[in-house]
Amino acid sequence: MPVSAEDDLEDIAKTLEQHGNDARGLHELSVELARMHKPTAPEQRWHRRALDAARTQFVHALGEVGESARAAKIIARAIRDRASVSAHERDEVKAQLLDIFRVVPASALATANAALPIPGTSLATPWLLIKLGLMPSRWRESYILSRLQQESDRLKALGLDAHAAQVEHISDEVHREIEARDVCARETNLLRFWDANGDNAWDEEERTAYRAALQVVVDAVFAQGHRKQWFALQGASVVGPFVLSKGGDPRDLHGLPDDGLLCFKGTSGWVCIQDLRVEVIAQMSAS
Repeated sequence: MPVSAEDDLEDIAKTLEQHGNDARGLHELSVELARMHKPTAPEQRWHRRALDAARTQFVHALGEVGESARAAKIIARAIRDRASVSAHERDEVKAQLLDIFRVVPASALATANAALPIPGTSLATPWLLIKLGLMPSRWRESYILSRLQQESDRLKALGLDAHAAQVEHISDEVHREIEARDVCARETNLLRFWDANGDNAWDEEERTAYRAALQVVVDAVFAQGHRKQWFALQGASVVGPFVLSKGGDPRDLHGLPDDGLLCFKGTSGWVCIQDLRVEVIAQMSAS
């Protein structure tokens, strides 16, 4: 995320305030952008009352999900047995969570890292929902982009088209940076397992080895998806062993996040889930 994005928002906010316009939303977004750029250290050192407030907001968000008996039951079943959650059910829960997370500050959710109750669903945290494949991808970015669009629309409604265009330009920059960061993170994450010569760069031999391992895992998805021998890596946490597809559609890949890695039996080598999903869909389309 460009460091200047939050500064640009602050400049727009100050200009608006000089002319008597409300710019509180832009100030808040500037803070969110700064925290998205450096999300860990300041959030981990927040005062206890700030952490409690963040967790309260997370409880509220999940309480909204709890109001839907169906969504709550899906989450509860996923906690007990993630293999029982269908792709349609996962999408249903993700859509509802994403609607809620668009209005709950992303930094608040990022700090809500203690076990919190969901009505009727035992305990869950943002990280647990991620591991279960129920947390919408890019929930933090979704909040930022949604709020930027709201601010742009608000400024247009006030006849401040020039300022609205500036906010839209920042939103476009943020979106491009998110895309570039995802590619970089995926490549870097993979490289630490495939950098045979330790030069911190992809060599042709390493890419060839990775492509061979990817094909091995693709074949295993179709032939061994029902076996409880699959492992997923997200961040620094390994999840598994679990069943990948219990008589289901191999393209589902158990609702795993695209930016995670997958391994079969602990011996296949880690492959990118997004790469795997592309290959599996291509193979199914060709058959």
